[in-house]
Order: sequence, then C-alpha cells, then structure tokens
Amino acid sequence: MDLRADPLVRRLAAAVRDAIGHNPDQPWEALRRVEAPALEAPAAVGGFDLGLTCGIVVSAELGRRASPDVYGAVPMAVESLLAADGDHRAAAALAGGERPVVSAGLDAAVPGGRPAPRAERTAAGWSLTGAVPAPDGAPPGADLCVPVRTGEGVRLALLPAAAWSERAAGERVDLAGIELPGDALGGGLDPADQAGPLARARVRHAGRLLGLGEGALGLAADHAAARKQFGTALLGFQGVAFPLAKAEIDLAAARLMTARAGWLADAGRPFGTAAAEALALAAEAALTAVRTALQVHGARGMSREAEVSRYLPAVRRAVAHLGPVGALWREAGRHRLAERRAAEAAPAEGE
Repeated sequence: MDLRADPLVRRLAAAVRDAIGHNPDQPWEALRRVEAPALEAPAAVGGFDLGLTCGIVVSAELGRRASPDVYGAVPMAVESLLAADGDHRAAAALAGGERPVVSAGLDAAVPGGRPAPRAERTAAGWSLTGAVPAPDGAPPGADLCVPVRTGEGVRLALLPAAAWSERAAGERVDLAGIELPGDALGGGLDPADQAGPLARARVRHAGRLLGLGEGALGLAADHAAARKQFGTALLGFQGVAFPLAKAEIDLAAARLMTARAGWLADAGRPFGTAAAEALALAAEAALTAVRTALQVHGARGMSREAEVSRYLPAVRRAVAHLGPVGALWREAGRHRLAERRAAEAAPAEGE
C-alpha cells in the first residue's frame, strides 16, 4: 500500500514551503503569492474548491516553520459567512486574500473551554461583551474571528481590524462595547455538527500541530546526527535515538488519522468524530515531539539562538486553541459509543 501523499499535494506543500522561505515570522504575503486563501473556498466566491486536504497541507507547512497561523481563520470565516447566508462579497474578499484573518478564543465553542463572549441584539446589529486571548502574530490590518454566544447558540463573529486592534492589551482583547452590523455574525459553531465549520477547523488545526511536531523533530534529528559525544554521534545512543523514533511513530499515526479526516470531508461524508480524534491525537503527538526535540538539544534548546526554541511556546498555544485534549477524546468516545449502540440496535440483515 502506497501511503505517500498525492503528487499534487506534494507540489502544493513545496510551493508553500518555498514561499514562506526565510521569513517565517511574516507568512501572510507568502500565502497570498501562492493564492492559498482561495484553495478551499467555493468557486461561487472566486475560490478553487480544492477541498480540506489542501488546507491541511498549508496549515502543516506553517507549523513546520513555527510561523503564526494566518491561514486557518480564512476558510473558517468564508464557510461561516456562507453558512449564515451572509454577504457573498465579504466571503469573496477573504478568499481573494484582500486582508488577513486570524482567530482567538475558539476553545469557547467546545465543552470544557473558556466562557464565550456574548453578543446581544441591538437596533443596529450586535453589541459584544467579554474578552478573548490576544491572537499570536496577527498581521497589520487583520480581521479577527471570535466565537460569541447568542440566544441561538455559539456563532462566529468577524471583527474588522479597526474594531479590535486598539483594544488588544497584553494577552487579551477586550470586546466590551464593540458594535457590529447585523451581517457580521456567521453560522453556528456546533461540535455536534459532523461537517460544519468547527469540524473543518479541527482538521486544519491538526495539520498545524503535525507541522509543529515534524519541524521540531527534524531539527532534533539533524542536531543529533551532527553533535558528537565520546566520539559518537548522539543518534548512536539508544537514549536519544529511541525517543526520536517513538515521537516519529506517534506523528505518523496522527498524520494518517488527519489525512483520513480530510478525505472523509472531501468525499462529502460525516467526519466530525474523525476530526475530534485527529485533533486530539495530533495535539498529544506534537507536544511529545517538541518536548523530545528540546531534550535532545539540551539546555541550548531553550536559548533564543536555537531555532528549536520557537516550537515550545507555539505548540503550547496550538494545543489549547480548540479546547482541552481530554474533552476532545471524551467527545469522540461518546460518538463512538453511540455509533456502536445504534449498530447493535439495528436489526440484522435478513431479519
């Protein structure tokens, strides 16, 4: 069985990797050059409609360089706006890369996450209260996607840069008093929706986590091959080689699970359970891989001069971005038990 990625997917990964190049801290313009914002967007808003698998690739390449996540919120905002029958012009502008979009506080949309900000209806639209964590590495002029609780459940709000950028103080953004027009709220963010924007965001984010783990592990393997102790490369010692191999095996398992979730989504089949499982496994595998990479580097790995030092704060933020890992496993377990009980309750074929 050939488990390698499709040649088109490999070419896309190489194009994104080359575009990011030597400026991983400012990747937005690089993504615009390869038209990444249009990859998943439907043709009706000027997108290429290439599916979630391409979104996984872009997210993974950003993670591989520990770059800020300036991609995942774009397709999520487009999907949410279209699901709410919002302004197609706004969705087309995002798909065309006219301005960057980042997200914050998405863990509020899942059980076990932080309390969501609230949106109250007004005569002119919506009034917000509450706060969200400040987004990491937001490009200038970026819109901000945040979950807000309304009387109809949790929905995605799209805040223009002018509404939130000056409210970012330290590690949080105060949303109190922000007024939004009536069409600024997208569709619902329901974890039970087996094919909604939240499920798709989980699969993309699993790709980002995989990239973070793979990037850190690659640096560790290079360091262990070049660094010598007692005349032997570090890779020659089982205490170094075995943890690296175990971390790679865990990442490979998460990679296959994430690819399967993307395939289910692109095939039009329910994938919510697969998305939760892929994200949970990718989070665990990435965190283990980054910690192993830092241990291989020793104390030098924590210094700013070492490239691997970028990965620990990045993976810690990424692991918590869409809710606690334990909550994801519990959600997936409930779905699996429900599927099994439904199968057992169904009459056997021929009865």
